Amino acid sequence: IIDWICHTSNVCALERFRKRFYCVPTRILESIINPKNVGRYIRQNIEAGIGSKFGTNKRFFDKKEAANKEWWFIPICNRQHWYLYALHISTKNLFVLDSMHSEPFDDLRRIIDDYAVKIIKEMLKIAIPKCDLKGYEKPCQYLAVPKQPNNNDCGLFVIMFMQEWNGGSLKQEYDNETMAKFRRQLVIDIVLNPCNTERVNVLKKIFPHLQGRSIPKRGKKKEVESPYTAPNTREITRRAEQGKGFGRGKKNEKGK
Repeated sequence: IIDWICHTSNVCALERFRKRFYCVPTRILESIINPKNVGRYIRQNIEAGIGSKFGTNKRFFDKKEAANKEWWFIPICNRQHWYLYALHISTKNLFVLDSMHSEPFDDLRRIIDDYAVKIIKEMLKIAIPKCDLKGYEKPCQYLAVPKQPNNNDCGLFVIMFMQEWNGGSLKQEYDNETMAKFRRQLVIDIVLNPCNTERVNVLKKIFPHLQGRSIPKRGKKKEVESPYTAPNTREITRRAEQGKGFGRGKKNEKGK
């Protein structure tokens, strides 16, 4: 899901992603920073790099788009825990947004952070060949971010960090109720995303009065909170929370 969020965020019309942020697919770091490669890095100081063909497939990594952004988001799942690297391109500062840890919690995490710095440096060389990387390899900075209220919402927090973090601070704490609401909202946004080929069928089941009509495309001119363009998302969320049936029309006065 996070990989899909990265892709749709990069192609959506939301201003923050068009102008400031680029989401790097999760598979890039995960395919390199795996137990086998980390073991070789620790024992023999042998680094597995990203490969000479990296950046040739822009659907996987669009180096032209990435080079024009202010920030890169680089999610990673390591030891069954999701967290986020955020690279500020001009200063070469690499930050860690982790919903469980405020610093590296063991030696292995420090090694993984160090390895990530080197891999991201290689990505920068490919995306911005003329980039001055002098002094880049400095330690990651762990930011003070809201912590998850349980042991299983790390992935949701990574998605929230990508959607809401502005390069400075986050606007609120997140409790279990907030996370439950965000989870429902996220499911609706994913199902009704224009990339979903079943989107129209889903909408017609939710709003039966649209049967037989075409669903107009939503032309948003103003900035929106969600990076998706599904219409009536808030109304759908409200109906879901109130337990209203999605496949039924409105009842008449007699309740039929």
